[in-house]
Amino acid sequence: MLLPLLAAPALLATAPTFADDKAAALLAEVAARGSSLKSFSAEVTMTMTGPQSQKMSGKLLLQPPGFGRVEFTPDKGEKILMILDGKSTYSITGKKFTKTPVDMDGIWPFLKGVPGADPKKFTSVGTEKIEETTFDVLELKEASQTLRVYISPEKIIQRFRVTVGDGTQGGQELVISHVQLDTELAAENFTLPTGLEEAKAPGAEGLDALNAKLLKVGTTAPAFNLGTPTGGKLSLAQALKGKKAVLVNFWFFNCGPCRAEHPELQKLYTSLKAKGFGLVAVDQGDDSKTITDYMKKAGLTFPAVKGVPGTFTAYGVQAFPTNYLVGANGKILYRSVGFDEAGLKAALAKAGLK
Repeated sequence: MLLPLLAAPALLATAPTFADDKAAALLAEVAARGSSLKSFSAEVTMTMTGPQSQKMSGKLLLQPPGFGRVEFTPDKGEKILMILDGKSTYSITGKKFTKTPVDMDGIWPFLKGVPGADPKKFTSVGTEKIEETTFDVLELKEASQTLRVYISPEKIIQRFRVTVGDGTQGGQELVISHVQLDTELAAENFTLPTGLEEAKAPGAEGLDALNAKLLKVGTTAPAFNLGTPTGGKLSLAQALKGKKAVLVNFWFFNCGPCRAEHPELQKLYTSLKAKGFGLVAVDQGDDSKTITDYMKKAGLTFPAVKGVPGTFTAYGVQAFPTNYLVGANGKILYRSVGFDEAGLKAALAKAGLK
């Protein structure tokens, strides 16, 4: 979505479609710098506050076109390691791994701009000095959420901060430090370690055990505000507006059971949409074209968004598909691994949808 800025930077000063000319110019510089990078390495800290508070710290290595290594150590749970070898993404926990296609659209998201956000809506709110570095700060307010991004003198976004409401309702912050640009990265960083075992297919652990790890019915569903395959954004709050209940469906393209349940979910969506039923499909790891082509071919008309690791962690997703039914008050009404038609319809009926 930033390509027009790169193609015609001279027009930025007069482009009337941008809320803020300075913000537009800064984002164009970020996109240009990100596109020219040969490699990127840094230390990363992510902090989530609210009902699912958590802090993770680790390292990030990226090398175009599709190589990466992400290491996170959370304050709760096991170490997280993701390796992208140019073709596949390996998510490793302990001695086991799962394998999904590399998301080529997402490998450089924050280096070229702000993933899922409309660059035209950002405004410049001045500068801020943090630990001897002066950052340009851009802000985007949407619904009940505020996003701030901090751009370094090297035109790299090194901090994302999302707050919900006045900040007491939760938020998320990603801090990138000790940045090194265009250095040579060893090939072994992007190679799957030996001695690992591929995790069992979803469901092999037993549905009861998998369901027990999900968030409990009656708890508040974690907020999200994610990018759509067409470049927009959709938050849980927006999806719930005017609805009696919204089904949040976690899936990915190469998941056979996910694709098998989608026609059934489409039937529910078609029959109950006018009565106040909503549905959001949260994808893991697929690029925008894969999602849009699949949904068009399958005749799926409900909205889809591109999930980020924090979303799946917040919802306790460990197998696909996973479904959560969220009520108008934001509370979880029902959840399951796999498609439990009877259980879902019973929960919908309790919400006044039948």
